[in-house]
Amino acid sequence: MSSSNSRERTPLLPSIDHHHTNTVLDTDLTNSIRNLRNYIILNVTHKTEDSDILSRNSSVVTDQFLEDAINICVDKDSVAFCALRCTQQFQEIRDEYPQWNNVFDNRALCAEVLAMRFVSKYSRRLDLFTEVLLKKRLSRDRRPKNVIELALDLHATLFLSDPEVSRCVEGLWNGAIVPIEDGKRFRFHFNEQGNDDGVPRRLVSADRLVVPKYANVIEVVLSVGFLLVYTFVVNFENTYEPTPLEWVMYFWAAGYIIDEIRQIWTDRIRYFYSLWSWVSCLIYLIFIVILTLRVYAFTIVDDNEDDKTFKLKLNNIALDLLSTLAIFLWMRLLSVLDWMRYFGTYYIILQAMFKDGIIFFLLLFWVLVGFIQAFLALRPEVAGDDFIKILKLLLTGYLTDPDFEAAAEFHPVLGQILFGFYIFITVIILQTILFSFFAASFQNVVDRSGAEYLASFTLKTLDLLEQRYYYPAPFNIVGLVVILPFRPFLSLSAYRTLHLWFTSVVFFPVLVCITWYERGPGARKIERYRFDDINESEEDDMPLNPTAEDLATISKLLNGRLRASEAKDRAEEGTVTESGN
Repeated sequence: MSSSNSRERTPLLPSIDHHHTNTVLDTDLTNSIRNLRNYIILNVTHKTEDSDILSRNSSVVTDQFLEDAINICVDKDSVAFCALRCTQQFQEIRDEYPQWNNVFDNRALCAEVLAMRFVSKYSRRLDLFTEVLLKKRLSRDRRPKNVIELALDLHATLFLSDPEVSRCVEGLWNGAIVPIEDGKRFRFHFNEQGNDDGVPRRLVSADRLVVPKYANVIEVVLSVGFLLVYTFVVNFENTYEPTPLEWVMYFWAAGYIIDEIRQIWTDRIRYFYSLWSWVSCLIYLIFIVILTLRVYAFTIVDDNEDDKTFKLKLNNIALDLLSTLAIFLWMRLLSVLDWMRYFGTYYIILQAMFKDGIIFFLLLFWVLVGFIQAFLALRPEVAGDDFIKILKLLLTGYLTDPDFEAAAEFHPVLGQILFGFYIFITVIILQTILFSFFAASFQNVVDRSGAEYLASFTLKTLDLLEQRYYYPAPFNIVGLVVILPFRPFLSLSAYRTLHLWFTSVVFFPVLVCITWYERGPGARKIERYRFDDINESEEDDMPLNPTAEDLATISKLLNGRLRASEAKDRAEEGTVTESGN
C-alpha cells in the first residue's frame, strides 16, 4: 500500500476497451505470420544447431534478426503472437516430413526464442501486458487467442518461463490484472484508487472473487471441508439409515458432479487428456452408485425378514463402496494443491510417470491375452470357470507367488514350461521396461520441472479466469436454484447485478477477508504493478537489482572505473525503442 499521496492520485491505468475489436485486419496478421515464417526459414537451415539458437550470444536470433522481425509484422505489438503462430505451423508440419524433423524443430525453437527476446526487450511495461501478452488476436481459420493462451497450446515452456511472461501471469493470479466481463479486456486493480470513471471502488467488492488466487483458496478450503465431512461419515456415522450429515455429503458431491459435467462440456475431448480427470470421473461415478443404492434401500419398507435382509445387503454394499473412495479422494486432494510449487512439481512428475506407465500396462495386457489363449487351448477338459482360473493364475503369478502346480493341471508337460516362460517375460523383461520408463520419465521431468511447473501454473490461472462468476460446489446448486430461474426475465445487466448481490451475501465473510488481505499483507503484491510513468518502465523490478542511478553512484565512487563485465551486462539489457515498436 503506497504512502505517497501523489501516487494515490495517479489515475487508474486505462482499461483496454478496444480489445474486443482487432486493430489489425485478419489479412494483415496472416500475411505477417507468413512473411515471418519465410524469414525464419531463410535463416534456419539444416546446418543450424539448436545451440546456435539458444546460446546467449546467438548467431541466429540477433538484435538485427529481432529488428527485422519487427519490421516484417504490420502490427509491431504482434511480433510475439506471429512468432508463436510460426512455431505452431512448424510443429504441425514436422510430422508430415520425418526426414526434416530436426530442421523444423529448430525453426520452431527459433520462433519461440524470437517471441521471448521480443518480450524481454519490450520497453513499455503497460503495453507489454495489455497489447502484447493479453490482447486476443485472430488470424485466418483460427480461434481468437492471446499470446499466453497460444503458448500454452504449444506447450512453449521456454517462452512461459520468461520473467516478464511469468510476471504477467503472477499479476493475473494475484488480481493486479483483472478481466472485464467479456474476458477480452483487462484493467489494472489498485487498492487505493477508483474505477476508470473516477467513482471510488467499494470497500467490499464481489468482483474480487474472480481473482484466481482467491478462487483457488476457496476451492482448497471447500475440498478439505468435503474430505472432513466424508471422513466423519465413513468413520463415525456408518449407520443403517443415512444421517443428515451423509445427505449433506451427497448434496456436496452432486455439486462437484455438476461442475465436472460443465468442464466436460467446455473442454470436450481435451478434458480426458488428464489423468486426474479420469480419477474424478471414477470418484463421482462411485458416488452416483452409492447414492442410488442408499436411496433405493431407504425406500424399502422392511415389514418382513426378506426385505430387511435385502435392505441390509444394499446398505452394506453402498457403505463398502463409500469406504473405498478414501483412496481416490486423498489422491484428488493432490491435484487441488498443484498451485504450490512443491505439490505442483510432484503432480507433474506423477502424471508423466503414469502416462509412460500406460505403455507397460498395454504390453502386459497383450502378454496376458496370449497366455490366456494358450492355457485355454491346453486344458484337457472344458469347464465354465477355466477363464477365471487362468486369469487368477497369471495375475497371482505376476503379483505374488507363482503356482507351478496349478499350471501343471492344464498340461503335465507344457503347463509349467509355458508358465515359467510367462514369469520370465512379465517379471524380468516387462518389469525392467517399467522401471526404465519410470526412471527416464522422472529424470526428464525433474530436469525441466521449473518450466513445467510454470506452464501448469499458467494453465491453472487461465482456467480459473475462464470460470468467472461460477459458484464452487456446493454453492453452484444453490445458484442454479436461486439465480438461474430469473435469467429469462432479466436483462444481462440486471441479471449480473442480481448475481453480484447474491454473491456478496453468500460470500460476505470471504469478501471481508479478501478486503483485509488486499489492504494489509497482500497490498504490496498488487502495488508492484503500478508504474509511475505509464509510457515506459526502464528499471528492472528484480529485487536488489541495481538501477541506472545505483550504477552511476558506483561509477562515481570508483572514479569512473566500473567493471567492464557490469557495463557490458547493462548494455545487453537494452530495450526495444519506441520507434521499433
